[in-house]
Formats: sequence, C-alpha cells, structure tokens
Amino acid sequence: MYREQFGAWGAISLNYLTRSDDKINMLEIRPTCENCNKDLPYDSKEAMICTFECTYCKACVDLLQHVCPNCGGGFEKRPIRPTPLLKKYPVSTTIVHNPVAIKAHLQKLKSK
Repeated sequence: MYREQFGAWGAISLNYLTRSDDKINMLEIRPTCENCNKDLPYDSKEAMICTFECTYCKACVDLLQHVCPNCGGGFEKRPIRPTPLLKKYPVSTTIVHNPVAIKAHLQKLKSK
C-alpha cells in the first residue's frame, strides 16, 4: 500500500497533500528554536513543534515542561522533510526568536 500511495522513495503523489486554492500547504520547517535561537535544520532530531508549528529544541521543551507558551498545547517531534523534496518545497528561512519568560511560564502552569 505504501508504494501505491507514494511510489518510489521520495516520489510523493501530490494527491495526498493538502491543497488550498491550488497551493500546497506544508509545514514551514522553521530554522531555529523560538526560545534559545539554536539552529534546527530541516533534518534535526532536536526540533519539536506544537499544533500551530511553534518550534523549539528539545532542551527548551523540557524547560517549558512540554507546554507551548503560546497556545498551551503540547509538543511533538517535528517531521523531517525528505531531501528529494527540498528543492521543490524549500523549508522556511524566517527566524522566529521570541524568548520565553520561563519563570512566568512555570508559574502560570502551577496556577492551573
């Protein structure tokens, strides 16, 4: 079944990607941690995202007690975009650096 859906490795059928006005909606794959600004390349095993794609490194997610300071949701490992698709679907180069007030975040978590 995998081969029927995706063909040879790296050859994804566009029928399985989300479309909006004939534009493919994909994860941005942001390049850095929003808190500490650590580099998180597209193939990083350290990158974590929330449901809104706020991006943090594993160390910062641990500091945040696995709760996104922006939406209050949890984190999951960010998927790795297959190398053969990077040229056609490049990752973001936009850096979102918004350091978290860790003490205030943890206090907010305690008050819930």
